Amino acid sequence: MIGIGSNLGERKKEITEAIDFLSSFGPLRVAPWYVSPPYGFDSEKEFINTAVILETSRAPYELLRKILDYEKERGRDRKGTFADRPIDLDILLADELVVDHQDLRIPHPEMHKRAFVIRPAADLSPAWIHPILKKDLKSLLMECPDAATLAPYAS
Repeated sequence: MIGIGSNLGERKKEITEAIDFLSSFGPLRVAPWYVSPPYGFDSEKEFINTAVILETSRAPYELLRKILDYEKERGRDRKGTFADRPIDLDILLADELVVDHQDLRIPHPEMHKRAFVIRPAADLSPAWIHPILKKDLKSLLMECPDAATLAPYAS
């Protein structure tokens, strides 16, 4: 599962093109889109967020390299962790896989604390069990502290 977000430029176009890019690696299902305020920094630019379940035979590190290259091509600067960005793609979950390396952590370590991540993920697969927390995504959404900050995206 991959989280997608954008708060710079033509946000809708950025999200749509990111979904098209990810579909080149295999079939996918797309969650509903949401609008959220920036997380971890101040900005007047709201994010559009969604998630996809991607069926792919690519290894997580290979997929991560492709994602980072794509973000860079789209103008993403990863020097600052929390900043405005045209596109943000994060590997959230990969089956029951747990990876804890400096450059890749699966499941995403903060996903359950961020409504803009956990809500689309739970929309796609509410019964998916988080491999570390051992709770389903629907339960994690109900426990999420900032769930009220999310609004459905109206195109």
